[in-house]
Amino acid sequence: MTTSLLKKYFQGFPSLDACPGSASSPVVAVEQTLRDYYNEIIPTIEKHEIEISKSTPRLNFWVGTRLGTSELAHSDFLAFLFSKSQNHCQRDEFLKFFLCSIDLDNDFIHSLVNDGYFVTLERPVGNLERVDIAIESSTAILWFEVKVNASISFNRQGESQLEAYTKYLEKEISRKNLDKKNGKLIFVSKSSSVHSLPQTIDITWKEIAQIVRRYEMIKIPDTFFGKILVMYSQFLEAEAI
Repeated sequence: MTTSLLKKYFQGFPSLDACPGSASSPVVAVEQTLRDYYNEIIPTIEKHEIEISKSTPRLNFWVGTRLGTSELAHSDFLAFLFSKSQNHCQRDEFLKFFLCSIDLDNDFIHSLVNDGYFVTLERPVGNLERVDIAIESSTAILWFEVKVNASISFNRQGESQLEAYTKYLEKEISRKNLDKKNGKLIFVSKSSSVHSLPQTIDITWKEIAQIVRRYEMIKIPDTFFGKILVMYSQFLEAEAI
């Protein structure tokens, strides 16, 4: 806000000279006078801010990062957020918040997060297949298949990626001798798919944007990293990927 605007907004501020009391005694502001003044000026400020937001493009550095519709780039950033060893200083807080937000049960979250999990990008799960993100501990498995403006592909046997990954997940669960409930596959896409595959959870980019925004509001408001997350959520919503 410019100096001229400040003068414009506050030129009618109740004068202290009008308040009772001498110069040597405490100045007593009349509460109702101040309340009336602010009730009158706030709509003017809000109207001006709306006009600025309409005429001035909102800065979002993600637009300049070539993030766009790159599945690898979005997977990289999500994996960065999920990892407890990155320099975002959130440890495992974002991962726990994310898992709670998609209603995974506490036993699974505890098995994954509290048992020394690690995050892997492009994890091999078959002869040629790779899941985009894998979060695994000794007692739980969470895989992500990420789609950006793309549909599910099929292999030579006519199986969809989700069907193939579900089978690979079941084999990995068996190999590690885990309970079936401790293996999950999350499918990220523009819109929820219709399937009845076991252990598979659908989530949209819009829902991820909402989770990221809530995390900022609840956990790290008014911080530099929080602003980065807000811009990412805005980018997801604007791109409608």
